[in-house]
Amino acid sequence: MDIGTGFKQLYYFLIAVNLLHFQTDPVPQVKILPSTFTDDMKKMYKDGAGNSDIRLFFGSNNHPLEAHKIILSIGSAVFRDFFLNNGEEAELSRLLSSADSCSCATKESKQNGKKGKAKEGFGNLQSPVSNHQSLDRSPNLERKAKAKSKTCLHFNNSVSGKAFQHVLEFLYSGLPNIPSDADESVYTKVMSLSHRLRIPWLGQICENITNGESYLNPSMVAILHEERSKIIKENFVNQPHFSDVIFHVKNTVLHAHRPVLMARSEVMAAMFGGGFSEQDSHEVSLHSVFLCCDLCKISDNG
Repeated sequence: MDIGTGFKQLYYFLIAVNLLHFQTDPVPQVKILPSTFTDDMKKMYKDGAGNSDIRLFFGSNNHPLEAHKIILSIGSAVFRDFFLNNGEEAELSRLLSSADSCSCATKESKQNGKKGKAKEGFGNLQSPVSNHQSLDRSPNLERKAKAKSKTCLHFNNSVSGKAFQHVLEFLYSGLPNIPSDADESVYTKVMSLSHRLRIPWLGQICENITNGESYLNPSMVAILHEERSKIIKENFVNQPHFSDVIFHVKNTVLHAHRPVLMARSEVMAAMFGGGFSEQDSHEVSLHSVFLCCDLCKISDNG
């Protein structure tokens, strides 16, 4: 080795050592938060009595179930056809004894009626949106118990209310929540309903549970949520179907579903459930960038 070659090797060695000791700024870590979709839907199911638009009756059972048309329509092709085609659906008709409309005052309206007056508009709430003055205020608005019309479906004796409750839990959360010590007949009835109501994956998930293969269900639930998300975006995002509130954002009109917004966003839950004047408003004008972004985020996530 000649002297020139030795110096070159030493030179490159020193550069490599310096590069190893050269300190760079750490790469920023991006933390992806886990999805709260399932928990939000469970919350929507448990709070159904206050914001539901459908009531389900079962034979001699005196305790009706509360639900939301949009959830039934997303998860069941039979319910979707029934509601979007003005009650014309052969399979569901065979399960019903009657269908009508009933009125009831919501729990929140009754409580606010007793208190007498509603709060001012949501713009006064101590929250990140308090300085935006985003919503119209209606101070001293007299709040009375308002009758809320609901669709009432009366199922015949071929449908078990207990089995249908597990079907509802599946439609909201993706799991039927059947107790491990439940009788096999419960699974049979749930699986029969899943077939008759055309509810994808429910029958297979129940079969996995009875066969001791529950470990297969999480992957099925993930696929289920993807399929439902596609149905939501294609049929219900910014569509008038079952919409109970309209947002005016500058020159844009957005159709939305109050129960879904309240379940998915604490801000929307405060606006519609906190006794403010917007609680019973069918149309709301948004001027806050914060609220607009919140609304868009909910819409994008189904």
